[in-house]
Amino acid sequence: MTPGHNDTLPSVDSDTPACPTAECAHSMGIDYVRCKVESIMQFKSKKYSKTICVHTLTDESADYVEGLYPFQSHLRVLLSNITDSPCNVLVASPTGSGKTFAIEEATRKALCTGQHLFVTQPLIALAEQVFARIGGGRNNKICLRTGPSCSVSSDDACVTVCTYEVLSRMCLKCPQALDTALMVIIDEIHYIASDRGPAILEILHACSRVPIVALSGTLPNQKQFAEFLASINCLPTFVTGARRRPIPVSYHTYDSKSCTCHVLKTTWPAAPPSIESEVLGGINNKQDLLACICCLQKWDSLPLLVVLFSCRKLEQFAEWASCQDHLNSNEKGRVTVLFRSMMRNVPEEDAVLFQALHARALRGIGSHHSHLPVPYLELVCRLAEERLVKIVFSSSTLSAGINLPVRTVLICGARMPQRDSTGKMTFDLLSPLLFTQLAGRAGRPGFESRGFCIIATTGKRGYASAQGLFMRRLQPVIPYDGLTEGDVLRACRHGRKIGVERTVFAHPEAKTNITYANELTHRLHRVRATCGYAISARAKAAADAILIIEQNPNAVTYARKAHDCVLCMWKSKHKIYCVAPREAAPSGATEITMVGSRQGRRIPLHIFAVVQATRLAMDTVAAAGEEALALASAEIYVQQNCHSCFLSPLALEENAIVAAMPAAYVSREAEGAVLTPLGQAACNIRTSTSPCILMDILLSTESDLSSETLAGILSLALGEGRTDADNKDAGDSDLLEVATVLQIIKDNPRLNDFSCLTQRSLTQGVILWVRGESLESICMRQSLCSVGTLCRHLVRVHDLAEETSQFCLEISVVQLALVCRQVLEQLCRGLPFLKRGSGRVS
Repeated sequence: MTPGHNDTLPSVDSDTPACPTAECAHSMGIDYVRCKVESIMQFKSKKYSKTICVHTLTDESADYVEGLYPFQSHLRVLLSNITDSPCNVLVASPTGSGKTFAIEEATRKALCTGQHLFVTQPLIALAEQVFARIGGGRNNKICLRTGPSCSVSSDDACVTVCTYEVLSRMCLKCPQALDTALMVIIDEIHYIASDRGPAILEILHACSRVPIVALSGTLPNQKQFAEFLASINCLPTFVTGARRRPIPVSYHTYDSKSCTCHVLKTTWPAAPPSIESEVLGGINNKQDLLACICCLQKWDSLPLLVVLFSCRKLEQFAEWASCQDHLNSNEKGRVTVLFRSMMRNVPEEDAVLFQALHARALRGIGSHHSHLPVPYLELVCRLAEERLVKIVFSSSTLSAGINLPVRTVLICGARMPQRDSTGKMTFDLLSPLLFTQLAGRAGRPGFESRGFCIIATTGKRGYASAQGLFMRRLQPVIPYDGLTEGDVLRACRHGRKIGVERTVFAHPEAKTNITYANELTHRLHRVRATCGYAISARAKAAADAILIIEQNPNAVTYARKAHDCVLCMWKSKHKIYCVAPREAAPSGATEITMVGSRQGRRIPLHIFAVVQATRLAMDTVAAAGEEALALASAEIYVQQNCHSCFLSPLALEENAIVAAMPAAYVSREAEGAVLTPLGQAACNIRTSTSPCILMDILLSTESDLSSETLAGILSLALGEGRTDADNKDAGDSDLLEVATVLQIIKDNPRLNDFSCLTQRSLTQGVILWVRGESLESICMRQSLCSVGTLCRHLVRVHDLAEETSQFCLEISVVQLALVCRQVLEQLCRGLPFLKRGSGRVS
């Protein structure tokens, strides 16, 4: 056995109170960092240039005063004085360290002052948990909004808990909705780097006069993000949080062949071990799973969360594990009571969907993934809180912060299935952010005194791969750059600019802070890079090449998409310059290596960018000529805060999207793009990423659509339920299929069976649902799709139908609006539209 490794997990004493110890020290003290903020976030049109102090609160004390951790005490002071001394607060603290205290404290402040507080969450389930935690349901001053309604008024409520999209809709309908608010709290702010980013950016745009409180447990570039928040409203920004979790988590591997555990090293080498995803997992049959559960039970490591990224395998694992009974008779009785309470809200025709789940729960087994109905997912969280479920099989659905307390997290796979832009299924390695979020589910305060995260492996090579997976560093959180047709529409509606100056966050160790800018005199002007080079006098060729970069926006994309093989760059005398990705470099970083000489050296990325731009400008592949040779020998010095050169694609994307929009929606005039009445109406359609094209297709049809046909068309437009055979871009192929189906209906007016026109399983499920079929018939007897997937899709179709109806009313297309209302009436029934919260029992 490797020295320093243990063959068993340390025993956990469940009776030990979960209170902070000296090992869970926090920090106290203030580190003042002065930064000149000359950049503004995207969608901003006014430029701020002001020196702002970013106050960083770091706590080193182990004191636990009045039931609060040190950073929570500082947080209470900041929030209590936020009316007199407005400021932004960034709570960057590990998972399970008490970030939700900020929401509770802000709620108390709002109820006392009578000012409005907005709390946004990434998931409806999270919003409901926060709503219940701060007293929702018992206090009419607190309201919960999770539907598509855009109404700003909320009776007499002082606190509104909602999702990102709901608050962004409010801001779009009334841009001044947040001006008088006490503050806006954005939980899990790191979602700004995902496809949820546009909704968060819409909220931030409306916060120019209101303090922002952002929460995250996985934010490595905290000071950079604080500068980003400070640039939004020019308020002092405080960064606070615990450095370590109050409940420590130890990391281990479990070898499925020898049934032994080994402790992972916590030192951070310069180059982490390589990761072989095929040796991670190791539990592939019933015997391996039961042996692992028995070992963990012997080591007193239950309750257990088993993480896999295949819903089919999760159900198979849950069925295997249910052969063991983990509950006594009293616990089984309590489970039955909770299930009966949930079933009172479930339609009788759907009761059969819960029979197998109930049988597993009576043996202490639960599941939590996207294929399951929402009431059951809520109930599983309640069962876990009451220690009535001992093993939960889950995908990544719990990583967002849903409270499901367990002692141990067992990761049984590191390959996540993803669909690429062509619709083909691929597998990506588990990201550091998701790994950190999943590991944070172990050892929740108030339930445990210690947590364990175990990576299942197989064979001798498994330990090194698990060590590499554990040692991967969190990547910086970068605001989402992608634009959709709807994003551009809403920006045009309020006269905002898309490709404006902004700060791009880089890896913390790279010390990068590059400003991108464009000229605001023209709306669709190209983006140019401000690199901040200090160039020597004899490097005129390099200076000329930098100008070439500005004229070739795609010149640097090669650095981001460098191939895995070594490519020849150019050849000069006996020296060959090559480019290849660096294995241990931060994400997106690439270095150039000169080979063929006795002493090879590395060429910085910014030199490669200049040379690449020169080569593209000269339209040559082999030799770059005298300019490139002069550039290779030039001495280029980079300022301390500059490291690489990437061009922001925002303005270019906006230009392309506006050019592709139908003229009936966007009028291209001399001063820029102006929305027509159709474009103004299309701004409210958020469920579809291409509202103009979709509405243009629907309005162009001359046939009278039935409610069944319209429901199928809206389902197709959402682009869900694709098969692996699809090869075209998802968005384009979806709208193309919609146009094709409408043409077939136009050519065959007597055709009344829409389901024969598509092979999409979800769309066929929607058609059957509109016809009155039950979920049991669609999902179990016909096996078209899972219950949870169909329920979510039906809700999305309902939202799109409601938005389409509103669009038609605004442009006076009454007939289509009436058909949309019929679709809404036929959709809205049964389990998919059951009032959320039925899984929670008082």
